[in-house]
Amino acid sequence: MTPTIKNSKKSHEFIGLCLGILADNKLVIEEVEFLRNWLRRHPKVAGSYPAKGLFIRLCEMLEDEVIDDQEEKELFVHLYELTGSKKSKNSSLEKLATKVHKPEFSDPCPVITFKNKSFFLHGKFIIGTNEWLKTIISEKGGNYSETLSAETDFCIIGAMAELETSTDESFCSQLSIFSEKKLKIISEENWVNDLFN
Repeated sequence: MTPTIKNSKKSHEFIGLCLGILADNKLVIEEVEFLRNWLRRHPKVAGSYPAKGLFIRLCEMLEDEVIDDQEEKELFVHLYELTGSKKSKNSSLEKLATKVHKPEFSDPCPVITFKNKSFFLHGKFIIGTNEWLKTIISEKGGNYSETLSAETDFCIIGAMAELETSTDESFCSQLSIFSEKKLKIISEENWVNDLFN
């Protein structure tokens, strides 16, 4: 299981840095570079969930030393979700801990392979946009499925997905039916290590 930073003392400093970047509602590349470098100096935080996904994206975004408009928009979304400083009252770290309704994840978590396997992504992901994740799946030899079906090998549930049976009964029913066959249901948290290794 991927370690989390929820109860880490450094998590408060990390969230504080994220809030600092958001304070003026402007994205300054020097601040983004500082956050990336801070994470490099604190590998325990950088390697923990959900900071790990943000750290990987920061490194990728800063490869060309430029943050374009699409990357800026994506980064703002990640930072707001991590800190809970926009519309949400709780940060995503707190949401992960307090979520009541959860899908039945495959237990034990299976070994995740990509080559010639079909993946379905459900919900919102902390580690990156769905489009970016689809690209990674493809690069690893996997196939992205637009719909959940009996042919789907892995259903990955985004950490921000709101899976309440009262509002998503059809989807939960599909998960139950397909998981009795070959479908493996994986949380974003458990997917992170296999995705980037």
